Amino acid sequence: MAVAAKPVKDNRVIKYGRVWPNKPWGPKGKVIPCPDWYIELCILRDYERMKSLPGNKLVSWPQHFVNFTKIVFGDPRGIFYFEWNPNAMRILGSFYKHNILAIAGHKSCVPYETKILDPITGKEHEIGWLCESNIAPTVMTLEGPKQAEVPFLKGEAEIYEVTTTDGKKIRCTLQHRFLTPTGWKRLEEMKVGDSIFNYNFKETNSGSKISEPFPTLIAEIKECGKEKFYDITVPGPAHYFAQGFINHNSGKTETLALIGAMWFFLFPKDTKVIVTSTTVAAAKDKVWGKIKLIWIHLEKYFGPNIVPGKLVDSQNRIRFEHNGVKSETRGIVLLASESSSEKESADKLQGTKAERMIVMGDEFATLKHSLLNTVLNNLTANKQCKLAGAFNPNSFYDPGGIISRPKGGWATITEDDDEWETEIEPFGLKGYCIRFDGEKSPNVVLGEERWKGLLTLEKLQQIGPIGTKTKGYYEQIRGFWSPAGDLDSIYTETEIVKYGADRPCTTWVEPPVMMAGLDPAYVHGGDRAVLTIGKCGIAVNVDTQTKQKVFELTHIYNLDEDITNKSISKSEWIVKITKQKLAEHKVDVRNFAIDATGGGEPFGALIAREIGLGFINVCFAGRASDLPVSRNDSRKGKDRFFNMASELWYVGRELIRTGQLKGLRPDAVAEMVSRTYQERAGVVQIESKKDMRLRTKKSPDISDSLFLCLFAARVRHGLSSNEKAAVVLRHTKNPDFSLDFLTKKPSQSSFPDNRLITFGGGWAKQI
Repeated sequence: MAVAAKPVKDNRVIKYGRVWPNKPWGPKGKVIPCPDWYIELCILRDYERMKSLPGNKLVSWPQHFVNFTKIVFGDPRGIFYFEWNPNAMRILGSFYKHNILAIAGHKSCVPYETKILDPITGKEHEIGWLCESNIAPTVMTLEGPKQAEVPFLKGEAEIYEVTTTDGKKIRCTLQHRFLTPTGWKRLEEMKVGDSIFNYNFKETNSGSKISEPFPTLIAEIKECGKEKFYDITVPGPAHYFAQGFINHNSGKTETLALIGAMWFFLFPKDTKVIVTSTTVAAAKDKVWGKIKLIWIHLEKYFGPNIVPGKLVDSQNRIRFEHNGVKSETRGIVLLASESSSEKESADKLQGTKAERMIVMGDEFATLKHSLLNTVLNNLTANKQCKLAGAFNPNSFYDPGGIISRPKGGWATITEDDDEWETEIEPFGLKGYCIRFDGEKSPNVVLGEERWKGLLTLEKLQQIGPIGTKTKGYYEQIRGFWSPAGDLDSIYTETEIVKYGADRPCTTWVEPPVMMAGLDPAYVHGGDRAVLTIGKCGIAVNVDTQTKQKVFELTHIYNLDEDITNKSISKSEWIVKITKQKLAEHKVDVRNFAIDATGGGEPFGALIAREIGLGFINVCFAGRASDLPVSRNDSRKGKDRFFNMASELWYVGRELIRTGQLKGLRPDAVAEMVSRTYQERAGVVQIESKKDMRLRTKKSPDISDSLFLCLFAARVRHGLSSNEKAAVVLRHTKNPDFSLDFLTKKPSQSSFPDNRLITFGGGWAKQI
């Protein structure tokens, strides 16, 4: 799209209270009035100075940004077309005001019997059954097998059956999207005779099954009446194979893409924009794909002399390149948070030297915690850095929840709040969170579809009645963290936040005793070797001013994350690093517990040889202990719990409610709230690690290590829950609070300190 050149007699341009320059903008050097895009560009790049000039009548910077992008991207026939709606305006305004912006938003869909293909086993499972069973399946995508999230019930709507010429059938809503030769299309946009992609499977020489997508034609679209319907989220590819079709799952990225690309366009000489997503392949279909279209559009609109960068698609970057100058330190670059790219992405983030660093996070909740910490460290060191992360609320402790934490804690806001000030601990960074509630969508409020792409009243009514309280409804529609977790989970985020278990203990009476727990999970079916460090002692409940024993988690170490010495075995390396960490944190070996389940027995012998005797040896699969369950439950652990693993995991519930468990970290909480349990005839049995891994595709190695450390505090220092529950965390201060009357030291348990204590059976004899 070119700027039309129209010779005029009076070529002066007066706008915003000033005269703009006349230049040979037109063909063959014809002087024409200054184009509007140039006026807006000048204002955006030098807003503060121009605003201070006498006579200037500028509007806000965000409004000038909107004016500029409407000129450049306002033609529906262009390579990239953008229409500003109230939600996009709100994102832009908040991003301009705040260095850290959390964007929490609501999230088309198939009936119960729709079969989802598992490419590993070749079996197909009904999506409704997967939802009811709380199973996160492996699904097939165009990128190969991928891990999906647990399917969710979205509501009730008219269902249609689509039949293709090769006989395949699938039932879905009109909003469901299919892959076609021209891209993803909703069923409501398609008709009989349109082309759609199907797939088949064949056996390879290795015995595996691979997909062969191919186009076929729609033969019939038949209405089936109202039914309940489901959806499934596939982080990354955002699609899945089901019943012979390639389907798209629910998907707010265009505004972030536009802001990120234009920020570099406006301030190219000192800006580095980093775009994060789950995988490179996913980003190419979503946020990075949008940025590429924006840049190609800019090149065509302005020409190469004005656009300050060159798209290098093979490297997933737009490199600064202008007037013969090239720079890798400025531009736009895509970073993936997938495990295979995690270290490389972290190194690139740490090496960013640009004066302005802008991080735009798509699907921000899926970002790795290590990458989030790197970003936040950069923000701490450079006040010119900005971060915007968009996500669907799910957990208080994933990266989305971390950057959304209210300044006064989660107890200070409710589901009626649409925005709030945030504070990210322990970095001390302040930001802002804006939330998009589907029940308050501009289209819902108006009662008509005025803005394409925003939730409508009709679709909201299809999904479920307003006021629904299910976890899925909160995540998908309300754009808010559910007030209740899974009913059969051992722990819930709501209680952890409610009783301040994720907060540090600040009222120690005297220095507490250091504790440690080691889970060498890799020797018996886990993924990692994890060491946790904690401390136990007497502290004060600020609300009641009573003394109580408290355990606080302080450090988590993944010991096999970076094995640099290849001359020794993995087990020897783990023991060597463990010994170093115990010495660093001054942990007496008698306050150290390890898991000696199964293959862990030889490992325990190695610990005894290199570190010494006196540690606590625990067999997760063995019987529970003889320790009392709590102060108000005198039963022995073996009478209350099915096995030792059940005791280790379950006792923390009461400690949280009594305010005696503190310092829980996001990665530990994520595992704790994922494990389920059942209680029969008064006996508690937790979900087996095998079943948990099958359901969630993750091993709870961090939490296993944490609960070993907690168990050491119970054994050596008599930690037990108090009779009365702690007061619910209130964010208030007590100026009259004093610790002067407290002098008693933590009491020791009756166990001798010079012997190896074995719980749950296992390899070691008591010495």
